[in-house]
Amino acid sequence: MFSGGGRWIGVRSLADYVRAFSMRLWWRFRGKSSLWSEYLHGRYCRNLHPTIVPYNRNHSSVWHRLCRIRDVAEHFIFWTLGEGSVSFWHDNWFGEKPLAQLVHRDTYTMESVHYYWHEGEWNVPRILRIIPMPFAQIICQIPIAAGQGDRIVWTDSSTGDFSTKSAWEAIRQASPRRQLLADVWHRSLRPTISVFLRRLFQDTIPVDARMQQKGFSFPSKCQCCEAAETVSHLFIESAAVQGVWQHFAAIFGLCLCDTGSLTHMVHFWRYSTPFHSDLHIRTLIPFLILWFTWTQRNAAKYRGVPFSTDSIILEVQRHLRTLYTARTLTSTQWKGDLHRAAIMGLIFRRLVPRAPSIVRWHAPSPSWFKLNTDGSSLGNPGLAGAAGIIRDSAGHVYLAYQFALGTGTSVLAELTAVWRGMELALTHGLAPLVVEVDATTVISLLQSRASGKWEVQHMIMRIICLQQLLVADVQHVFREANGAADHLAKEAASLQLTRVLHHDDITGILRGILCLDRQGVPHLRRG
Repeated sequence: MFSGGGRWIGVRSLADYVRAFSMRLWWRFRGKSSLWSEYLHGRYCRNLHPTIVPYNRNHSSVWHRLCRIRDVAEHFIFWTLGEGSVSFWHDNWFGEKPLAQLVHRDTYTMESVHYYWHEGEWNVPRILRIIPMPFAQIICQIPIAAGQGDRIVWTDSSTGDFSTKSAWEAIRQASPRRQLLADVWHRSLRPTISVFLRRLFQDTIPVDARMQQKGFSFPSKCQCCEAAETVSHLFIESAAVQGVWQHFAAIFGLCLCDTGSLTHMVHFWRYSTPFHSDLHIRTLIPFLILWFTWTQRNAAKYRGVPFSTDSIILEVQRHLRTLYTARTLTSTQWKGDLHRAAIMGLIFRRLVPRAPSIVRWHAPSPSWFKLNTDGSSLGNPGLAGAAGIIRDSAGHVYLAYQFALGTGTSVLAELTAVWRGMELALTHGLAPLVVEVDATTVISLLQSRASGKWEVQHMIMRIICLQQLLVADVQHVFREANGAADHLAKEAASLQLTRVLHHDDITGILRGILCLDRQGVPHLRRG
């Protein structure tokens, strides 16, 4: 069987797996999670960082194996800061690369990161003595998880934990993914059909012409006419199969072109609709025609059953009925063609849209403040911005803010918006606080207490700490009732703005949105 990249499934390169397991060994060594790793550190590293320790033939085979893979493995290792015991120069806690690869010096000392701290914060004067200003500004924004240990993170994993699979995926060389070859593994197709289609598109089906190319000498004859049996003739050009293609083309309102090419015919059907999610019926039907043409050919050749256009059509329709009965064929796969499903006797219940609802912005209780936040990423990932606005129980604005984030994801933008807003609220003494977010993902991440992606775990922990300090209640709000924050976030992302606004600074569209919110004007939410 083949993978989506065109390689054989189940036959993986042993060399790649050996390298993946070597990376696992390096991961365990760097994490110092066992007596074995501590022994290796004590024997070989002593006063040197593991990434720069030289090795020679007198060292053990295990150490040789680790040193051969360390440059590759270190590329995927990142450190989040807690106690700050990792190397300031040689460990990657900065984000892009270790500082030793970014800041050029004659020599690099072996200080730990905490050497550049003072009372749990970055010691800016000490950093500026050795680091250029652009890098120093970035360093001072890196969070420190006080009271926790440094954490080793595997960057190719969403959770930050190492897995052999993620290491193997990172180092293997996969062929470019072909959508046609990926489609054949859909749940609507039995494995037997999937294997056949892969072989067909790889030109390894044993038609007569193919066997003659292999050196077998025998006369070739199509099972439905007197012509020689080739792939294009059997599946596309023969009169009997042309009748099958024309029958289903008429149902779907298609005018077939004379391609003579198997892949061109399948692509013609696939791209005759703009809907390509899941396995659309216009991709499934050509697959079934090809399969049942092959089974009909084999029945004619080996059992003497007459090759019949009607038999192929009947088998395709019967298979669709079986998939429909088993609920393997869904209405999503008939998107844009549900009325054609009815022609074939397949009736799908139409989804009744939910009635629209009325939503509005609600002011907080007296003596409380409300923070509405939103994040925007133009492309996800793309240019990102975070924003929010704090109002009192009368709907009056205390402050609004926008932060440009460069390139980032929507989750990062949403969390940054909450974090920055709560920090501003703490600075200005705006508590207790209700925080409204229109992203359910953020609510889930905060409830799970940092079980999300490793890149945002430190930010989640900061938000949780701020929640306790501000007596903050984080709630979900529909986007339609979060218009002010949404407007600010989109502006921050598109224009890359960073600023704090007060009541007198607010003009234009934003002032209008705030006025409507204060008056309780409702918004219509569809579905």
